[in-house]
Amino acid sequence: MVCLAACAPRPSDATAMAPAPASASPSTTDLEELSALARLYGHVRFFHPSDEAATADWNTLAVHAVQRVTQATNRDELAAALEEVFHPFAPTLDVYAQGQHPRDAAGLFPASTQGLDVVAWQHLGFGFGDMRSVYASKRTHRPREMPRGHQPVATLEQVVDATALAGKAVRLRAWAQVDPERLQANVRLQLQAMADSGPLRAGSDAYLSPRWAELMAELTVPPDAEAVSIGVAVAGPGAAWVDDFVLEVREGNAWTPVPIDNGDFETDALASWKFGPANFHHQIVPTAHGGKGGLWIARRIDSLTDDLFEERPQGGELMDESLGAGLRFQLPLSLYGRDAQIVNGVDVGAPPPLPDLLGTPREADDPAVRLAAVIVAWSVFEHFYPYFVDIDVDWSAQLQASLTDALDDESPADTHRTLQRLVAALVDGHGSVRPPFARTDVFVPARFDVVEGQVVVMSTIEGSGVQVGDVVLTIDGVDVQARLQERMALVSGTPQWRTFRALGWSQITAAAPGTKARLEIVRAGTPMTLTVDRRDARVPAPFEREPIGELENGIWYVDLGKAAWTDIAAKIDVLASAPGVVFDLRGYPNGTHPILAHLLTVADSDEWMFTAKKIRPGVVEGWEGAGWHLQPAQPHISGKVAFITGGGAISYAESVMGYVEGYQLGEIVGGHTAGANGNINPFTTPGGYTITSTGMRVTKHDGTRHHGVGVTPTIEAAPTVAGVLAGRDELLERAVAAVRGE
Repeated sequence: MVCLAACAPRPSDATAMAPAPASASPSTTDLEELSALARLYGHVRFFHPSDEAATADWNTLAVHAVQRVTQATNRDELAAALEEVFHPFAPTLDVYAQGQHPRDAAGLFPASTQGLDVVAWQHLGFGFGDMRSVYASKRTHRPREMPRGHQPVATLEQVVDATALAGKAVRLRAWAQVDPERLQANVRLQLQAMADSGPLRAGSDAYLSPRWAELMAELTVPPDAEAVSIGVAVAGPGAAWVDDFVLEVREGNAWTPVPIDNGDFETDALASWKFGPANFHHQIVPTAHGGKGGLWIARRIDSLTDDLFEERPQGGELMDESLGAGLRFQLPLSLYGRDAQIVNGVDVGAPPPLPDLLGTPREADDPAVRLAAVIVAWSVFEHFYPYFVDIDVDWSAQLQASLTDALDDESPADTHRTLQRLVAALVDGHGSVRPPFARTDVFVPARFDVVEGQVVVMSTIEGSGVQVGDVVLTIDGVDVQARLQERMALVSGTPQWRTFRALGWSQITAAAPGTKARLEIVRAGTPMTLTVDRRDARVPAPFEREPIGELENGIWYVDLGKAAWTDIAAKIDVLASAPGVVFDLRGYPNGTHPILAHLLTVADSDEWMFTAKKIRPGVVEGWEGAGWHLQPAQPHISGKVAFITGGGAISYAESVMGYVEGYQLGEIVGGHTAGANGNINPFTTPGGYTITSTGMRVTKHDGTRHHGVGVTPTIEAAPTVAGVLAGRDELLERAVAAVRGE
């Protein structure tokens, strides 16, 4: 038993040696207890329709539940602990031993249901996430407050001239407190130096506590910095206060204040502060760390009143499933209500009082919080991940593996990796885990790729020490292929996307600031060893060129990731009459999908995005379909067309490429796209780990599988080492040949 709370004393040695009675309850392990908790947690949270369950702070309750159930030593104690945790929120829940009988359903519901409403959960995807999208969850005949807007993070920023700060260390301090009435929020300081060489960022750990605490971030301003940005980010559907910002520069051994405007919020003069986005409140209020005022930042709230769809459970519908550890549970999926009151049966007394959770740990340095993070994450995916039909994973076995990992974790960083492995099992290119601690990693300033089976430098910055075409053999003494596999194991998605994340973003070289990377390379046939500074720098994409331009003989090039739509629209007549156009979509579109209308010849009515309708665990009642429904636009691009794409094209890029593939709008040159599409749906676990994943199911336009496959090229092409060394964009060359008809 891991002691995660004030544990009950173990029996004395004499008692322990006494023979157990024949009817003794079977003993349980921490892993069994936590597994049973995880299975029950999601069912009660997402499907039991009581008022108490609908308004609970489920992240904090998960921590409390971990503390309580791990005090159990046998099956009976575990059953009692689970009922103690959940009965205040689900008084009709029954946890019972395998082979026994649950409570009689007749006593759980009112004898007469005349004039009563059936109250049950409806889910259109996962409607409890950090951002508002197409997803929603609410109970029938009951309104629900939901956070407004797609943007899950509020920002507060002030820009300071960097003339006197260049080359010096600066630090930002501020005080923060999460609103005890709206605890689903966390606060991070943000400090950034803006320079031609790229932004240099620092931040604080995420702060989640309803008590005032000082946060701090520090960085050294680059010599070419033009400005320093200070501010804060508040994430999640909750609310928080911030106050008493102080910016300081180190002069010798002392920190000297740098003037900022109204950092203590003692006046209403907020002109120097920039706020965003519009779906958050920003208001000076009397609650303050010091002085008279502090700044309150909160998500705006909308009330959802209409039921989401027609499907709903039957009145008095029950579910009964195994929890493991020799236990089962019975849970109503619907209750009866009149006006704002739930009406239970004669065998259901008043629920126990709600637990006081304000003193429950919230920071990820507590092991119970970290275990709760795994339980919450696994439960969300268990009930709402839309792609289990497309991937080969035993999700129950994944629970056991992740809890086993988490029981051995000794730090928030360990649990970050545990959660990364859990999300990696989903094979979801949108899947990622942002930890609660500040990420300070820096990288070798280069982009890499696998070329002819070797890791090759594709682009870099001046003075980095590496050169385009260098073949990397080892990084810090570790074989580069082993390093690549190690990094890819923590990345979710297809092999092409995981390779792009690890190499195209240089994550394979990540390490602490101030460190140097030792690279064994081969340059133009000559082995050598390099020592390279890691840094936070903006590295250009390989083969950068003007986003719109004529290549040769009337053939035009358009980079849909860099060109603005207004600039493309200004050239649309030229593109329409050109004998050939090459569109580059190896990255993410810059709002440029309207180009598709100038390629279509028929109206588009396809539905290819689908959000699950759920009212019962483990069952999808149907799918709500959607599409872009584009119409052909003039002028029509009538010449030959080719699109360049590959493993770095994900999500919105795949929506565009899906049209190209589905309507055969041109040749597709390169490799498979990332194979992950659909609106993301981030959520935050106990401890402040923010997990992002795909919340809907997307197919190809013909209805076949897209997830884990991607858009398939019609002309497969890849760079060669010789081509990279020569500075040739071989995919562009192949695309140009295609529009020439070669």
